[in-house]
Amino acid sequence: MIRYLKALVAARNIVRLDGPISGDLVIERVFKDADGDVVRVLHCLEADQEGMQSLFWDNRRGHAIVQVIPNQFSGTVDLRVIRNLGLDLATIQKPWLSGWLGEVPEDFGIEEYSAITLSNRTKAWLIPAESKDWVIHIHGRKAAKGETLRNLDQFRRTNFNQLVISHESDPKPDGLGTKVSYLGEREWKQVEVAVEEAQQRGAERIIIFGWSLGAMIAGQFIRHSQQKSLVSGIILDSPLIDYETTLQLQAKNAGYDSEFGSYVYQVLSKSWFLKLFGLQRSEIPSLLIPIAVPMLVLYSASDGYVSMAKIDEMLSLNKQAISVEISDARHCRLFNKDKVLYQNAISDFIGRLHT
Repeated sequence: MIRYLKALVAARNIVRLDGPISGDLVIERVFKDADGDVVRVLHCLEADQEGMQSLFWDNRRGHAIVQVIPNQFSGTVDLRVIRNLGLDLATIQKPWLSGWLGEVPEDFGIEEYSAITLSNRTKAWLIPAESKDWVIHIHGRKAAKGETLRNLDQFRRTNFNQLVISHESDPKPDGLGTKVSYLGEREWKQVEVAVEEAQQRGAERIIIFGWSLGAMIAGQFIRHSQQKSLVSGIILDSPLIDYETTLQLQAKNAGYDSEFGSYVYQVLSKSWFLKLFGLQRSEIPSLLIPIAVPMLVLYSASDGYVSMAKIDEMLSLNKQAISVEISDARHCRLFNKDKVLYQNAISDFIGRLHT
């Protein structure tokens, strides 16, 4: 019974998006040296990531761009603060690291954009260009539009119009505040709304760019939507491929055996449980499906958050799929780990689409 109740709580936490966001980085001290502010944390895998990252705290009200600096103190890692975008560093509690590097287009030097409202009342950012090529950016679970911004400049330089969209589950005012994840089974309709917006604005070729759960959503859009004719390709960053292997990975991360992850998946798959939260399908969505458009998959075997155990199976189902692995990168931090490889892969993919 206890095992069942734990699985039920875990399954509930997957579909419910309410509650504050917090992390488990342990702060050793915050101090200044000759070069500025430093946050020293106890060593963990997340802090091993090379390149710049975002340090968040207080439900993302605190946000600093940091660079990992190895130091001589055993068991600790120094995070050099490059720029503080949020609260005073003295307020840091329960922080975590992510790859964002900013929250709004201005943080990446993009001043010419507009905030628009899509037909389902969600908010989006529109970065215009003089072309009929478009890219639609989809963020991941419990993230926000800011997660997708770090590579806007590459698409701006290659003359793509860009839509950065919210999810209906996002907090208001960007989303509708529904606070329920439909696991990708329903969110693809949000992409459909964005595609219709781009089409009304003259789009003739569209790339869908999904991050983590956003990748699952992109795949479900291609599978189900009648509005996919303009989509020339999809790009997936750190894709959530299937729920069972990811739950097995997360169970192990939490100190359980992988079989507990499968047990949570079984609970999650029960039709009564899904219907309780408004999901109509009895089958949990997956990216292990044929996708009949060119696809670029950017991933790391050491992702650590979603499982890549079935990436070869996913790729084998799509004859137009290509993949690029960025070694030793953590979840959604591929750009941060190796920007050159990341952008070269995207440039090559776009070049193939246009030949």
